[in-house]
Amino acid sequence: MCLSTVAIIFLSVGYSSDECLTCENTNESAANIIEINTKAQPADRAGSLSHKASNKLVDNGITEKVELSAMTTNKASPPKKNYEDEWCFPDVELNESDNLYAQTQAEEWNRIIGKASFREDPFEFHMDERYFPNVNLMKPYEALPLEQLEALAFNDDKWAMVAFVQHSLADQGKKSEIAKRLLVQGASYYALKHLVRRSLVTAKLSYDEGSRRESAEHIKEAFIYAYWGLNNFSEGGFATFTALTAKEALFIELPVESLLTEAEQDLRERYEKLDKWILEERLALGIDVEHPSTAVERALEGQLAIRQHVSGEQVDFVKHLNITDTSPLKTPLCVDKYLAELRKTSQKLAK
Repeated sequence: MCLSTVAIIFLSVGYSSDECLTCENTNESAANIIEINTKAQPADRAGSLSHKASNKLVDNGITEKVELSAMTTNKASPPKKNYEDEWCFPDVELNESDNLYAQTQAEEWNRIIGKASFREDPFEFHMDERYFPNVNLMKPYEALPLEQLEALAFNDDKWAMVAFVQHSLADQGKKSEIAKRLLVQGASYYALKHLVRRSLVTAKLSYDEGSRRESAEHIKEAFIYAYWGLNNFSEGGFATFTALTAKEALFIELPVESLLTEAEQDLRERYEKLDKWILEERLALGIDVEHPSTAVERALEGQLAIRQHVSGEQVDFVKHLNITDTSPLKTPLCVDKYLAELRKTSQKLAK
């Protein structure tokens, strides 16, 4: 009898918070996440393809770990695939060397997009730092005075920039300036989270002041940042957008779906303008951001499966918007398989 791990999924039971408009501390927590393991891990450890909860949120759920396995009896295991083949679960489907290569590719992409969680308190304890990729890259900046961190950020120190856009006490306008520089550099993960959140905060303020039109403009701005991130395999902004628009009262009064549907052509033009600006800036600065590998594509699909599981209607809606001719949302290879594993786990925990 042969036992092979298909997936390791973490499911938080109860209300799952992700973001809030009034929260500025972007230190992240491993609570309230759903995770699919799509990279190599030792048998007693969980993977780190994760969507993270953040911003001083209260954990109202109980995190449980469930390991799903495929069991075969008196049957030979199917031959292992190569990296160049079609696959969804590398730890199960790929040969050992290509499995490790896929893991390395995903980890390298996390560094490229600046996916490193910053802790303002260097003595803060993370329950499990495996959920915070590249946290070691933030350590030199954690104890710095804000003024010194800001100076390093404006001197184009990449990791100081990543830390700065996460700092709760940094000036919002300066954070946005640095965030846009990070988009050009390719380190877009936390840059997009900041830009999306700030646009939605401004949308709420405009709405509270009675300017429905101005509020709508900021919502469209937030969405374009989120959508651009998805198309460039950086999901942080999309996670923030879907989480906030799903639960904030503003977006009940000003429905996002109808707003974006009516503005489809405007959104397409906004996307093209943002994408063109970033590409022109990169060309002028001699910046070449490499194309993501297959392992990165699988990791993004894992994140999309999580979003689909948590906010299915929102993701389905975005799929049908005609903003770009191609999008990872429109042609996923493995999302359905990841969703199936998530749903099995949900049903098992519900019993």
